[in-house]
Amino acid sequence: MCKLSVLITMLISTPAITCTDIFINKEPYHITARTLDFPLKLYAKNFNAYSWYQKIFQTDINLTKIIHRAFSYYKGYIDVENTTNIIVNIDNIPKDKLAYWYNKYGYFGRLGFIGNTLTDGINTQGVAVSALYLPGSIQPKYNPNDKRPALGIYDLSNFVLGMADSTAEALTLIRHYQLVESAMLAINGLYIKDIPLHMVIRDKTGHSAVIEFLDGKTMVYDHAQNVLTNAPDYEWHLKHLEHYQSLNDQGDQQNNIFAQYIPQYRTIFENAQPEDAGLLGLPGDYTSASRFVRATTLINQLPIPKNSNDALYHADAILATITVPYYEATATLWQSIKDLDHTLIYYRDILYYEGDEIKPNTLNNGFVEYDLKSMSFIAQTAEEKNSGITPTDKQDILGVLSINAIPYLNNAKNLGFN
Repeated sequence: MCKLSVLITMLISTPAITCTDIFINKEPYHITARTLDFPLKLYAKNFNAYSWYQKIFQTDINLTKIIHRAFSYYKGYIDVENTTNIIVNIDNIPKDKLAYWYNKYGYFGRLGFIGNTLTDGINTQGVAVSALYLPGSIQPKYNPNDKRPALGIYDLSNFVLGMADSTAEALTLIRHYQLVESAMLAINGLYIKDIPLHMVIRDKTGHSAVIEFLDGKTMVYDHAQNVLTNAPDYEWHLKHLEHYQSLNDQGDQQNNIFAQYIPQYRTIFENAQPEDAGLLGLPGDYTSASRFVRATTLINQLPIPKNSNDALYHADAILATITVPYYEATATLWQSIKDLDHTLIYYRDILYYEGDEIKPNTLNNGFVEYDLKSMSFIAQTAEEKNSGITPTDKQDILGVLSINAIPYLNNAKNLGFN
């Protein structure tokens, strides 16, 4: 779920943004949470593509440094200048057609494995974004006949958090730009394009929207539901969810739809608590389809929280059901919970990297709270004032590689992505 040799290993997982995003959206509480997973089965020194990779890039990569980037934080400052950094097809895009903005709001979150793309974050207005992996995505190309400025897809998270005070405003702003394919910096002037992502935007009013890039078109699903996982696309998941609508926590009578598929259904039903029996048939595996169904069903069964602490507990409880254990194929690296009403964000690191080893954190390693209300988002130092997105000079772009051109890595199933 959520690594060419050392670099390409990380490139594909760069987005390591598979995972699951959920929303406890029950007035007056709005808590969004997510996991970030990673295909650990590709973490190997003797990965077959290593020699192939070295022949192309002729460089050594510090794997640990790149992986640790997935645990790195990024802070967006108010009034900092940004110009989208597209990289792809840049010769055909006039400079005055590049999206340009100054941050209106401060924001905070975590980066991906490479580049400055936020995979997860929240701004001071209670708007949150999560970027997840969506194999099969085909990003739109720049259209010179479209008079709107071009905004690189990998800058979209930063743009939304820096400019929007709600999901509705984010969608209004986005409509003024053409979202186009871009590339992420890997290392030493090398860039990767076609990393397939989709995004969910949520706010403290309970309004959600999902953005996907399918067949070269931007698809916006306004007023989206409370869960997002990975492939297939969002509409497929909604249709698939219909098969599980009869599941509930009442358990008053046997569910004939699922009784025919579960061995010894009657015996299990008769010996289970009603709230458990009514959920017989709920999928328990870690495919994206099952995570979508499981998280959605459980969220729907939760009572209305009595207070903020209840709502945070509910989010943590759902995360526990979709967190992938370390079983050598894939695993959840970290979790986050975002309290949109109080602009709080919590991170918990489950695994960490020490040299060439992957290790679990201790049991007492809980969530760490970050309160945006106590942070200063006024840039003071030169580094902070120049921390926005800037276009890369053409002379500094040594190469751009499509992730689809990398043998073995162009098949999501080989990666453990679901």
